[in-house]
Amino acid sequence: MRQARRLSLYRPLVREVRRRLRAHPGHADLRDLLGLLLWKIGETGKAKEQFEEAIRLNPGYRDATLHLGLLYLEMKRNEKAEETFLEAMEKHRADSLMSFLLREAKGQKGGEGKTLQGQQNRLKLEPRFPDRSKRRLGRIIPRTYLEAYCHGATGFFLAKMGKSGPAIREIQKAVKRLPDEPLFRAHLGFAYYTQGAYKEAIEAYREAIRRKPDFGMAYAYLSYAYGAMGRTREALRFMEKAVRINPGYADFHYNMALLYSDRKRWREAEKELKEALRINPRYLVARIHLGALYKEQKNYRAARREYRRVLEIDPDDEFAAKRLREIS
Repeated sequence: MRQARRLSLYRPLVREVRRRLRAHPGHADLRDLLGLLLWKIGETGKAKEQFEEAIRLNPGYRDATLHLGLLYLEMKRNEKAEETFLEAMEKHRADSLMSFLLREAKGQKGGEGKTLQGQQNRLKLEPRFPDRSKRRLGRIIPRTYLEAYCHGATGFFLAKMGKSGPAIREIQKAVKRLPDEPLFRAHLGFAYYTQGAYKEAIEAYREAIRRKPDFGMAYAYLSYAYGAMGRTREALRFMEKAVRINPGYADFHYNMALLYSDRKRWREAEKELKEALRINPRYLVARIHLGALYKEQKNYRAARREYRRVLEIDPDDEFAAKRLREIS
């Protein structure tokens, strides 16, 4: 009965993700999500292929590497798990969870997990496991981690589809399994945000930040929630924090420019739009807004330049074409 319920819940999501991948085959996030969903319905081999493809598309993809290593641990392929986590640690040296799992893979391969001392050593090292009574002979249960990441990623996907109710239920399952994982708190905040429950979203984002003070994305979404409530001063403060943590994210600079514009701080807005475009010259929405800002300042020559650049990249952009005609 439980297996049938699981299939009825996740198989439609597998079909939807595959449909999206046909349009965007190079989307690594979708590959990773598909891998988790296939694992959930029992198609382990196909799940492994999707994690591997996600990593091929994005060699620094931490989450897909984590999921692949956990899958190898569950399959008792400890040497492959060790190899996977070792390669990940070369890119993510400060990742405490990856470091712990690397030790776990080494311990299981060498038989250390069968000794009392080996069990105690790894219990001290494990960064976040909600119920240590669920261990068997001192071993972690990779399924608990995989289930948590599957629920979290599925919930986030449902939230982006506008299905906030099912999304919240899925993410709460992830939080129950790994309550100290900041990513799940941020996913929960996003689901509440899409539901319009901004106070609950703010609380969830603050919980994520409490667990990971340098979580730039959580600061950014916290800013969005305050902005949706019309509290632009707080929104600007948290977006500034997000930019300080992740200065290379064009989206953060763009959103900070919008907040500066709301407060009529035009010079700062222009600076942030230019920085977003320096990071990503093909960021068309940012370029359109820069053109609009120049038009507002009656700098028509600069406005025309930006709209023409938009049309060079996308000749079918009717909005930019209309704005260009208005000032030509």
